[in-house]
Amino acid sequence: MDESAGITSLPDSLLLNIASFSDPPSTYNLIQTCSDFHRPSSELSNHHLLSAPRTASRVGLSMTITDAVKNVASRLVKESLVRGLVSVLQRSNACVSTEQARQLARLQNGERRKGRSVILSGSTLVQAVTGKRFDNYDLDIYCTKESLPRIRGLLVRQFGMVCQSALPYYGDEENALNTTHIHHVETYILPNESTKTLSITGVRRRYFRAKMAQQAAAEGDTDNHWHDAQVDMSYLNKRNECLYKMQRYTKYKFPRNFPITVSPKGNGPKAIDIIVCKGSPEETIDQFDIEICKCTFDGATFHIISPDAFHLRSTASKFSKLGNQYMSYYLQPIPIITGAYCTISRMRSRDITNHMMMHIIQCFLKAATKDNCDLPLLDDENNLLNENISWKITPRYFLKLHNQIVTQLKRVVKYLRRGIDVQIDGAIKSRFLPELYAAQTEVERATKRQKV
Repeated sequence: MDESAGITSLPDSLLLNIASFSDPPSTYNLIQTCSDFHRPSSELSNHHLLSAPRTASRVGLSMTITDAVKNVASRLVKESLVRGLVSVLQRSNACVSTEQARQLARLQNGERRKGRSVILSGSTLVQAVTGKRFDNYDLDIYCTKESLPRIRGLLVRQFGMVCQSALPYYGDEENALNTTHIHHVETYILPNESTKTLSITGVRRRYFRAKMAQQAAAEGDTDNHWHDAQVDMSYLNKRNECLYKMQRYTKYKFPRNFPITVSPKGNGPKAIDIIVCKGSPEETIDQFDIEICKCTFDGATFHIISPDAFHLRSTASKFSKLGNQYMSYYLQPIPIITGAYCTISRMRSRDITNHMMMHIIQCFLKAATKDNCDLPLLDDENNLLNENISWKITPRYFLKLHNQIVTQLKRVVKYLRRGIDVQIDGAIKSRFLPELYAAQTEVERATKRQKV
């Protein structure tokens, strides 16, 4: 306690400088050591690395009104978070400079003043909050259609990026996240010497010509002018089809000369995803499976879902009950196939056997009746006797649930490997990460021995 009191006797500006070199968990742990950190400060302001520059004539006013600090502890943590976020942005695939980060924060603040949210979230914020560093990651920007034109302009004109795709789902199509709250996702890359681009108008025109030529060939109409050797049939792909359809909607369409990569793969790693939400970005982020991924930054304020984030811990809200119980049964030997064990993978209806389908259904029914771990459709309003939903309780329904749980589990395992302790059943951890689970168990045992 005396050491903590000695630290709090330092000038607030020096404490702030120390916080700028510390990761957020270290700063958070520091401010828990002494109540003296939780006091107002007349020396500090809320002005930080991403704040808009202040003119000399307004410094006094902004210091006394808009930049007043009520709590030293929160200011120190925010300084660590801001510095951590800038560091993470610089290391990302987007290679965002400090000045570009300021431009993005100004855009966020400008949209917020108009009543619109532009939010940074995902793995970028997880790193900023925890102090962990990952490899090969992009930046996720959540917004509504009203903010989309400004963000597009910033990425193209100030960040020098080009659009790679605009697809109506998040992630690859097979493992796409729930699209109930997402209209589409635009992916941007940093072009290199091999990246070729075309305007959205050119992409749309070439796709249309290829589509007409395909139809003419299918109908055997050799006199049709679309059936032309000059038509590039390589433009018939899912990416271009989505871009073609998007241009029909005034509120989402790209400007005429907006740059799009010729190749759907873009010739480079994706740098930024713009997730365009149907409702508010907050509602979309609230659907995440892993709680720590709900940490956000809106240009001025960091929202940390739980102090557990500073301790590198998280829960998997949508996975915990049903997923843990289902997987505990699913990973056992298949009783109807002697000595056989299940593999953890998504399954397609055309490939699954009857024996495996029966095993999946049995595991779900066992999980649903244990510890009130109900299936999503088996609740008070939607029970098995409700004739309006009887068609949903089919093998295809259970197969869809299985694939959702496998997708969630893979995300959980990804964060476990990244050093975030996601709280799921120990048997599942030991199955997928035996070396990690063994190390954690040994640490827990050592901690208990110390307490004894």
